[in-house]
Formats: sequence, C-alpha cells, structure tokens
Amino acid sequence: MRDPEGLLIQTTRYQELVDTVEEMKENGLTGHRVVWEAAGGWSHDSTEYVVRDFGTHLGDPTLLIWGRGGNKETGGKYEIIPKPDSPAWIRYYYPDGQTKDEELRQLAVFSPDFAYAQKEGWHVFLEKPFEILEQLRG
Repeated sequence: MRDPEGLLIQTTRYQELVDTVEEMKENGLTGHRVVWEAAGGWSHDSTEYVVRDFGTHLGDPTLLIWGRGGNKETGGKYEIIPKPDSPAWIRYYYPDGQTKDEELRQLAVFSPDFAYAQKEGWHVFLEKPFEILEQLRG
C-alpha cells in the first residue's frame, strides 16, 4: 500500500505525531488541511480545517487548527495534542475561554497539493475522507 500524494500523516499514535508536528513546525508548514474524528461524535463535519500555528503541551509539540475563516470571536479553534501511551486528543477552545477535550479516533493532515482533492475537489473529499483514503490505498 502506498500513501496518496500529498498525505502528510494519518495517525493518532504518539511518536509519529510528535515527529511530524516537529518537522512541520521546523519547516513552517501552516495552511495544511486537517480532517479528524473524535470520541463523543466530534468530527471535522465537512468543514475545512487548516493548521494555523503550533503550540506545546507538557513539552510536546501541538497543532493549532482553525475552521476556514474561523477566529477567536467565532470559535472553530482546536488543538491536536499528542499523548504518550494513548491516542492523541483534540481540544476545542470555546469563544468564552473554556475548553473541552476528546480522544481522537482518526486524524489526517494534507499538503495543499493533495492529489485527490486537486482532481475531485475538497468538498467531495471532506464528506468521507477516511473512506476515500482507504480506497486510494487499495
């Protein structure tokens, strides 16, 4: 199986995620698209999320992602947090400053030149990204 062109990472595993986020941070790779599904029924829900910045949590690098056009006033700000010995977590930052954490079930980060989306369009991909990734690998 081969990863589709433009897929940067598809995992919630600690070391792979830490290594990839560190590399992204070193190379200033913001603007990459992110799709995710989490416990509690959370998901990207056909919304386009992009990496806006990087942070740290307990010494590990994190991804700060925002919904396209989102900002602090309107919400839509999340943080992907690697966790040793367990899947990563996603933290939602409410506009009032409160947060909510959920365990990530699936996560994928793509460069802007992700081949499938360039051919079929992001709106098609965002409807069922993890199914499409499996088809592309098959």
